[in-house]
Amino acid sequence: MNDRMLISKYLKEFQLEEVLSEELITNLTLQKHNSGDYILAPLEHITSLSLLVRGNAKVFTIGKNGHAYLLRFYKPLEIIGEVEWLLKQTSSCIVEALEECHTLNISFSSLKQYTDDNCPFYRFISTELAKKLAKSSKASSINSLFPLENRLASYIISIPSTNTSNSISNTVIELPQLQNVAELLGTSYRHLLRTLRSLESKGLLKQNRNRITILDYTLLKDLAGDLYE
Repeated sequence: MNDRMLISKYLKEFQLEEVLSEELITNLTLQKHNSGDYILAPLEHITSLSLLVRGNAKVFTIGKNGHAYLLRFYKPLEIIGEVEWLLKQTSSCIVEALEECHTLNISFSSLKQYTDDNCPFYRFISTELAKKLAKSSKASSINSLFPLENRLASYIISIPSTNTSNSISNTVIELPQLQNVAELLGTSYRHLLRTLRSLESKGLLKQNRNRITILDYTLLKDLAGDLYE
């Protein structure tokens, strides 16, 4: 399936034809990101608005101490770059693909040219910004309000599995280096290991270095809630 066919598919899937004008649709481009690619890089001067239409990505920021802190996970449909477009600033966070991701991109020059009188588009942007604000407010309090066990469960649930089947039984995921996971979750490496052992002793998962096998998806999902969604 070529890029234009994929764009048409995503437009229909997410009903974007209702909010994007014909001119914007004509100027849409499709970009494919591999796992580990930055969809939004730190302090990047971006030139386009992106709509995440396939795949999962993690959103994090880098503190003054150089440590990374997890904010949330993105899944379709999500807008990337609207704050930078509206405020004309560099990127304030980092968005990294966790698996193959597709984005529909609209250049800022096209937005400037074709959105002045597009009320449906601005309603769409406003609604998505409001949702993002609510989720950001929640994310800012996660570390202080929720134990590491809940945060770790939510993180594990959000990582794409390496399973080739659709079964959630014995789902296998590959974590990054555990020291990096500890930083993202705002905890120490030792506390992370203790928490992994605790989840393993409860029969929720099995750990083999960075490989996690989820043994009881339902209980782990209940423990996770929707902290990073």
